[in-house]
Amino acid sequence: MQDAVLMFSIDQAVTTSADATNYIPVDVITNAEAKQLTVNCVVSTTFTGLTDLTVQLIANTGNNSTSGEVLAQTGAIPLAKLKAGTRIPIHVEIPFQNPDSAKKNLFLHYDVTGTATAGKITAGIEYMPQTNI
Repeated sequence: MQDAVLMFSIDQAVTTSADATNYIPVDVITNAEAKQLTVNCVVSTTFTGLTDLTVQLIANTGNNSTSGEVLAQTGAIPLAKLKAGTRIPIHVEIPFQNPDSAKKNLFLHYDVTGTATAGKITAGIEYMPQTNI
């Protein structure tokens, strides 16, 4: 079960480039050391119409991703791979940050190329990923 505090999107329609519905405060997932984490994006409704989709994990001090630092991103994912049930993992290490200049929030940004007519994503941080499979 996923903790709601760690969710960026729950069945969010992604037909244009936009930030995920929610952002996650960095202090929810870090302390005085670096943290490795995985953001899992799952296509919950098959995409139609677009050319491709890129997903970026961005850190910023404000309340949106604009002018933030891209920590990690997927490559361009073509329409043919954006079927319901497809899992898109993003692995990243959040480094220790000086509290005086720290990025305060994590954002997920969906960058749509082309004209999407349908497609939904559920995405969140997998805090303790299962490793025995």
